[in-house]
Amino acid sequence: MILYLIHSTLSLILFLLVYHLMLERERVHQFNRYYLILSLIFSLTVSLIPAGLNGGLVGWFSLVPLTEEVSAVQGSFQTVSADSSELVQTENRTLVSPLYLVAALYGAVTLWLLANLLIRIKLLLMKVKRHPRIVDEGADIILLKEPTIPFSFHHYIFVNDDQYRSGEIDRMVLLHEKAHVREHHTADILLVELMRIVFWFNPFIYLYKSAIRLNHEYLADQAVVAESERIRDYQNLLFETVNTPTSGYPISRFNESMIRKRLIMMNRSSSGKIVLLKKMLIVPLVVISLALFGCEPTSSDTNPETLLKRTVKLEIQKSGHVKLDGEQYHLYQLESILGDLTNSATLLLDVEVQPETTFGVVNDVQQILRDNHAYRINYSVQEES
Repeated sequence: MILYLIHSTLSLILFLLVYHLMLERERVHQFNRYYLILSLIFSLTVSLIPAGLNGGLVGWFSLVPLTEEVSAVQGSFQTVSADSSELVQTENRTLVSPLYLVAALYGAVTLWLLANLLIRIKLLLMKVKRHPRIVDEGADIILLKEPTIPFSFHHYIFVNDDQYRSGEIDRMVLLHEKAHVREHHTADILLVELMRIVFWFNPFIYLYKSAIRLNHEYLADQAVVAESERIRDYQNLLFETVNTPTSGYPISRFNESMIRKRLIMMNRSSSGKIVLLKKMLIVPLVVISLALFGCEPTSSDTNPETLLKRTVKLEIQKSGHVKLDGEQYHLYQLESILGDLTNSATLLLDVEVQPETTFGVVNDVQQILRDNHAYRINYSVQEES
């Protein structure tokens, strides 16, 4: 999991860096739209693609087979009471780890973000049901009673009723929102929102979200400029929206932080040859990412009988030492030794715990095993002689 997070984050950084350095300033907004969405999806899944070199997620697809009945983190082990030497057998006890607390925190935040998104969408749909609408060129214009700037969601455009009927809303603003509807920008926004919910802890997801929203504005501005000759009036209109309150819905809308970039982009021109060259460089970028961040192709030798032959015995002693296939080591030596052994996902560790071994020692060994990706573990307890 740690390798997956590292590889996906590095891939996100690489593709986002290429976008900001090479593509963001070019007037290829439709290409950039697909580049951002596909590179985001690619970066979050590249570690699952069996095309990597040694730096990839080794053995991702060759971990414990579903038919293998091997316990990963559970087992039976014995503990000794602090007040007596009586052994207490605890069956199927799960080793407690801080990872459970991290998982609980992750789940709580993820569920809260998902609930928040669903509530915001529900509030929008309630507005659609409760307010009058006007069908206009493939978009449903929803007339709200409360003051609001025009914004779009799905095929709905939300405007203030009085301003719309009195003609106070400039036609170019409606053209802008209709472009969002026509280009189905809400689909992009919802996709990014779902990824943000799952990967809320990754700061680069938020950078992708900002880049995608800004590119949506470029596309809508481009549509307005193509249909209207009042470019100067449209640019002035952008400034007038700066101090207008915004809503908290997952919508496409004007944004103060984007104004300057959008104005510059309207007056920018691009060289066709340079743009074509930049587009072609995306191919080697994908190939490099696959080699660096993809997982290694899996060996075809997954016979259960062969897997069971790759067993190493690990004995945890009450003194804090460990024995690996009969050889005794200090606990701090275990990690370096496992580094070579656990390169093969076919390895099965038969872990035996001595009586009177403290829980802290067992937990330390388990953490070392997890850090070295030794997932196929079978725990047992020595009987007291």
